[in-house]
Amino acid sequence: MSPAPTRTLTHPGKRKPLAIAALLALALRCAAGGAEPPPQPEPPPSLAAEGWYAGDLHVHRAPADMPALMRAADLHVASVITWWNETNPWRETVPQDPAVIPVDGMRWFHVLAGEDERRGGALLFHRLQRPLDITGSRPEYPSPVRFLRAARAAGAWIEIEKPFWWDTPIWLATGEIDSIGLAHNHLQIGGMLDGEAWGRPRDRERYPGPRGNGFYTQDLYYRILNSGFRAPPTAGGASGVLPNPVGYNRVYVHMTGKPSWEDWWEGLRAGRVFVSNGPLLRVQADGQVPGHVFRTGDKEVEITLSGMWDSREPLESLELVRDGVPEPLTLPGRFKVSRSGWFLVRAIAGVAHTFRFASTGAWYVEVEGSPMSPRSEDTRFFLEWTRERRKQIEEADLTEADRQEVLQPIETAEQFWEKR
Repeated sequence: MSPAPTRTLTHPGKRKPLAIAALLALALRCAAGGAEPPPQPEPPPSLAAEGWYAGDLHVHRAPADMPALMRAADLHVASVITWWNETNPWRETVPQDPAVIPVDGMRWFHVLAGEDERRGGALLFHRLQRPLDITGSRPEYPSPVRFLRAARAAGAWIEIEKPFWWDTPIWLATGEIDSIGLAHNHLQIGGMLDGEAWGRPRDRERYPGPRGNGFYTQDLYYRILNSGFRAPPTAGGASGVLPNPVGYNRVYVHMTGKPSWEDWWEGLRAGRVFVSNGPLLRVQADGQVPGHVFRTGDKEVEITLSGMWDSREPLESLELVRDGVPEPLTLPGRFKVSRSGWFLVRAIAGVAHTFRFASTGAWYVEVEGSPMSPRSEDTRFFLEWTRERRKQIEEADLTEADRQEVLQPIETAEQFWEKR
């Protein structure tokens, strides 16, 4: 049974959008030496005509190479990480002004994105006009929450780079998180990083390799949504430090009218997104793109899903995910909702060596005028996680004064999850 309607790349009569993997060979050919892309008989196909504009929010490439790389990958927004815990090239140099560099009038990259990556995990800081100097930080000191709050005060967009990082429940409890990396750099074009690095390890019986990390990531994101957070999913491949081309993992944001840098981020904040490293998944619910909130005074609402997908590889599954529970989906499709919650659509390609997928952002449903109450099963999950992290800090090699400082936001998070 086909889970679509689908459009294939060989369909006669029209130029079809290529799935992301098709653009990667071109990106690699064009990236060598920062060379401009060679003339093409036909430019790389785009979803921009449908109002979808692609971004990669984790790039470690030379800014001088970015125009060529973005054109080759048909990328519209990129966040270039130029400073982190071990280096800050801007300490004695005035940052480039403007920090947002336009390309061809409809592409933009930001050269002052940063990353705090230590034992508790990684936070990405986007849209800053000046970098933070976090060099000299140690694996467990100071608390990442100190840098998180400094970044927020400076106007940063703050992203949890992967949801399995040990400090994820502490960061969520601050109320300062803007987005969650769903298509992240453990998902690679040639395979998987089959582990959680210094994150909270997965149950390998429940999530066996090599694709287990991808499913684990998805389920953790669903627990975050079930806990009452509405942070949109994002994507990035860490091209330049890991073997992904720029734009392999990407987040598409829907915009109407003339695109702009600011409108792209506004669309991301509103959740009008899908993320992908393969299938191109465009779905509407009752004519609304992801991020929409359905509010009804009734006890039940019926919703119709419609849309299309493109994929170079056959799909293993197309699924409706409701409050974290996936079920098979055929488009168009209808379903009823009788309690407040959320839903999204995901497509998983039949690729054995890596987790190749697409996922919409969530739609939200408020039945009888009330938003979803956090699910106790999931808030307890994050409470236990926070307590595990607290024990790590209690046993860490820190001075007592430093330990108490690092424990303070963890204790605050523990109280948050107890009351959630």
